[in-house]
Amino acid sequence: MPFALADVELSQPLPTVTLGAGDEGLGLLVRRRGRPLGFVLRPMAAGSTLDPGALGELIADELREALVRDAVADELRPGVALAPPDVSVVRAAPSDRALRAGGSRWVAFVPPDAALDHGWSAGLAEAIAEHPDAAAVTGLVLPRTLRSQAAVDFERDGGFHLGFEKLRFAGDRRPDVPFYPVDTRSLGAAGNLAVRRDAALAAGGARGGEGALLYRLLRAGHPLVYEPRMLAFHAREAPPRDGVRVLGPALWVARGTPEHRGRAARAAGWWALQSLKRAVGGR
Repeated sequence: MPFALADVELSQPLPTVTLGAGDEGLGLLVRRRGRPLGFVLRPMAAGSTLDPGALGELIADELREALVRDAVADELRPGVALAPPDVSVVRAAPSDRALRAGGSRWVAFVPPDAALDHGWSAGLAEAIAEHPDAAAVTGLVLPRTLRSQAAVDFERDGGFHLGFEKLRFAGDRRPDVPFYPVDTRSLGAAGNLAVRRDAALAAGGARGGEGALLYRLLRAGHPLVYEPRMLAFHAREAPPRDGVRVLGPALWVARGTPEHRGRAARAAGWWALQSLKRAVGGR
């Protein structure tokens, strides 16, 4: 069930979008002045055409609240041009070797097959300017293709990202996220991460992967930030939610942090139950 993908900028005249003969839906990245506002997934008949009026109606129907929120934020946002961030981009998983190499203040880790959006650097600069005390910034991750039903379902379920609103994480608890910070998916650790080099090394480095690194930064008292403008596109299909990948961070926390052992055990139990349900359901 492939979906066609389109990138639409609201500050420009809307285009006409036509699906291919083999497409069964539309994935629509909607921006306003370069800022991602939302990702719309809509099943449609192969060969369908949306003229500018129909496309505008679809966007208004799906993203009404986001459009109002961004219009208000745009009025409050200072119009100051920011200097490019002092960052080295590493096309690999986080490692101590990469953290120690080079002299840039920030180090970003993205997969080798990821494509950075043209606004990625500006998004990182904006996050650093808005949160000068932050030790890490995670960004929005969207697909470059949607070629299967599993990939579409994965994106509908949230994909690799935390949405299209800025977020800040600090402290030991979030009432709306019961397994925070044990379940590090709630921090945006999904292959689009920039960390402040000195803070990451002081917190113990990158051992255990990006989730463990973000957890240690939080434990050391550093705020973390999620910035949707720092957008990257991945080429991966929906990943298997295997026990090691999902439960690893929770088990690492349970072993090393006594005050979070109960939360880690509940997170592990919850994910084990979900895995069982998926196995019974045949997915």
